Amino acid sequence: MPSIAPTLPGLYWNTDAATQGEVPYGGIPAFIGRVSASADPTPAAVESWSQFQQRFGAATGFLSPAVRGYFENGGARCMVVPLSYQDDGNVDLDALDRTLFAMDDISLLVAPGLSDLTLQTALVDLAGRMGDRFVVLDAPQQQSASADAAVAATIGHAEALQQGCDSRLAALYFPWVMVDPWPGGPTRASFVPPSGHMAGIYATTDAGQGVHVAPANAVIEGIYDLRFLLTQEQMEALYPRPSLDETGRLAAPSINCLRALPGRGMRPWGARTLSTDPDWLHVSVRRLIIDLQRWLTRNLEAFVFEPNDTLLRIRLLRAMEQHLSERYMKGALVGETMPDAFTLKCDAENNPPELAEAGMLVVDVGVAPAVPREFLVLRLVHQSEGVTTTSINPA
Repeated sequence: MPSIAPTLPGLYWNTDAATQGEVPYGGIPAFIGRVSASADPTPAAVESWSQFQQRFGAATGFLSPAVRGYFENGGARCMVVPLSYQDDGNVDLDALDRTLFAMDDISLLVAPGLSDLTLQTALVDLAGRMGDRFVVLDAPQQQSASADAAVAATIGHAEALQQGCDSRLAALYFPWVMVDPWPGGPTRASFVPPSGHMAGIYATTDAGQGVHVAPANAVIEGIYDLRFLLTQEQMEALYPRPSLDETGRLAAPSINCLRALPGRGMRPWGARTLSTDPDWLHVSVRRLIIDLQRWLTRNLEAFVFEPNDTLLRIRLLRAMEQHLSERYMKGALVGETMPDAFTLKCDAENNPPELAEAGMLVVDVGVAPAVPREFLVLRLVHQSEGVTTTSINPA
């Protein structure tokens, strides 16, 4: 029986259900940061870099290069949310909460360069309370010229985030990237956080293929260099092969690396969350679940106040089956047949009389999300006819 106790009519999610029934969605990012003192501090939607400049002028910090990087990488629309501050100089988190809760169509939270652990933890916590947001995080700025020191500091930051928030709702990117000067910023090329550029990759992937596709291995436009060119050993420390500890949790956090590939440009070479739960390791799986949950919430509210009878159950199941079938045909769900890819149950067994008397209708949803294949192993066979390659599944 659901653990919820509804007080108002609506659609409610049983948060105690198995994670396979919890499933993401496309939308637009909210960029959070400082704007100039002369700019209107009211949040606003912008649809181009020039429109951002007209509306907010020379924003301070790293907000400007992040928004520019978003549009350079295919972003079409975003919300800009100016930060407000308390008398002690700290960010007014309560005001940020109220603002972001009022924005119904955003899917990503991006606070470029604001890598303070308290603020990042608060953003991920907010995403969890809203239920349909994902947070794109930057690693802290590294002043040291030592890549090994920067890697160690970033791993420590990721571990602290894991302990402080629901880390399945966030992805962390490293290192920073070099861009051209921007209005109000340095007069020469400099390093900036990568979250704005990555938000553009997310948006382009969402629009072109869907949220079930990993936002990775795409050329990052508008950058000229990386703060650190990582070695294989450093990348393995940041993005380790998943392994479980004695409690069944992931033994180490995953930090998504940006790489410079000869002849292929600079690309994000990873698409994992910070989760310690192996079921939520992949960004695309987490966001697919958010998307599906968001679609169900918005589209099934039409059934509220309908008579709770067999006809209602049939109509509800048909609407959900049609949507899940479309997701299956697009490759978001996997299985040799549709019944292998998703299941739906809404009958007398999971809707006993006491639930109907309470005005509740329960649908159990199970899905099999498509999981990115990160490791591709090729077997090369040399014979008299030539060399052939065969793809094999690694153990």
